[in-house]
Amino acid sequence: MSKSIPMIGRRFGQRTVIDTAPTPKWHTRPFWRVRCDCGKEDAVLGQALRDGRANQCRKCRARDFIKRSTVHGHARKGQVSPTWKSWSCMHTRCLDPHSHEWHLYGGRGIKICANWMGEHGFEIFLRDMGERPFGKTLDRVDVNGNYEKSNCRWATPKEQIANQRKHGLIDIFTNAELLAELHRRGL
Repeated sequence: MSKSIPMIGRRFGQRTVIDTAPTPKWHTRPFWRVRCDCGKEDAVLGQALRDGRANQCRKCRARDFIKRSTVHGHARKGQVSPTWKSWSCMHTRCLDPHSHEWHLYGGRGIKICANWMGEHGFEIFLRDMGERPFGKTLDRVDVNGNYEKSNCRWATPKEQIANQRKHGLIDIFTNAELLAELHRRGL
């Protein structure tokens, strides 16, 4: 794509293109100077604007994230609850191809049950799993199974490491070596 595409004055979500921006040396596609409704100005990749990946600034995205989490009553003093964060991260890993972990989850075909999706998904997740206990995170019992009530639990880091798919150096450890390594790391 070239900068000849008429972009100045176009609106993408909460952002309006106001001018061209210098393209970094490491990139070949054009960047544009944009102004968010909140007044913040940034240089943004034109393709990200057209794809809808950059339709608001980071500050507004964070504000909207907090606002969405407070709908469920799971935010205190502007901070999301650990339970809501686990639910949200599960969605990101399975549904967002731009997530750095997507290839390990959604990219492998790991899905989220229909009950935990949609408008009331968090409330049902909370009812099924309960509040996230301190020091634990969401874990799938069968690492190749989907995120659903019968396959999920709150697990400690030790439990999660023991439940990982076998890959890399873990294959060569004996149980004693693995336990010694976990102890050495304080897990």
